Amino acid sequence: MTACPNCGADPCANPDFCRACRDADGRKTRLRYAPSRPAPLPLDLPKADLEGKNWQEIAADAWSCPGWRQAALEYQHARGNHVLLIVETPSEDLARLRRLMSDEVSHEHAWDEINRAARERYNEAPEATYNAIVYELHTYGLPQLSNLSCQRQLADLSAAQIKAVIASLQAGRNQYPKVNDELLTTLGEIYDMRMAFHAQ
Repeated sequence: MTACPNCGADPCANPDFCRACRDADGRKTRLRYAPSRPAPLPLDLPKADLEGKNWQEIAADAWSCPGWRQAALEYQHARGNHVLLIVETPSEDLARLRRLMSDEVSHEHAWDEINRAARERYNEAPEATYNAIVYELHTYGLPQLSNLSCQRQLADLSAAQIKAVIASLQAGRNQYPKVNDELLTTLGEIYDMRMAFHAQ
């Protein structure tokens, strides 16, 4: 009889425990050294025809081209078979970036605007805070702005979130009688003050 490779005893001091350890080690080895998927076969892709097309047509053709799928597969394989996520830039962000790339906009102005937008996004309050403010103002209206809890939550909102609150209240005016012109005007003043502060 040979000594147990796990506990070293002859005979094994705890056969069930050592068998469970060997099984676990075997599973770990199989997981760690599992063969990776083979790389996708290279495709002979057609070259793009750019004659007589504007950049919008070229971009539309590129998105529908099978080369994107092939590139995604190759990237996924090169990154160790991780899942590839493609995030599409919202259209309003694209419009702003295209405007900032025009010749009429200086580098300094573009840099300031991009940084301001990043600060706004970073300083946003959680969605729960935003939803709580909208609910309170829909339900209680202008008097709720004198509540300290509401004031603290409102202070946490970014300028963009305050603007969204105003739009939400405006859209629901017919359903919520507490939403009136005075409330919207007050929130508009708070928004203007926040924008003036960020512009400094």
